Amino acid sequence: MAVVSSASGLLAMLNEEHPALKLHALHKLNSLVNLFWPEISTSVPTIESLYEDEEFEQRQLAALVVSK
Repeated sequence: MAVVSSASGLLAMLNEEHPALKLHALHKLNSLVNLFWPEISTSVPTIESLYEDEEFEQRQLAALVVSK
């Protein structure tokens, strides 16, 4: 089993074009937010923009990650 030592790869996925990659990243970030909040917090504006994007289907997940 791989040990996660950084959220940087997942945070980079938030900038990808394909919505499935963004969704995967948000799901993983949601489960890791307690461990990597200092790192994730630098990407709050990016995550908030996903919530504000009415075409992004998982807006509530983006809001959940930011709210933590």
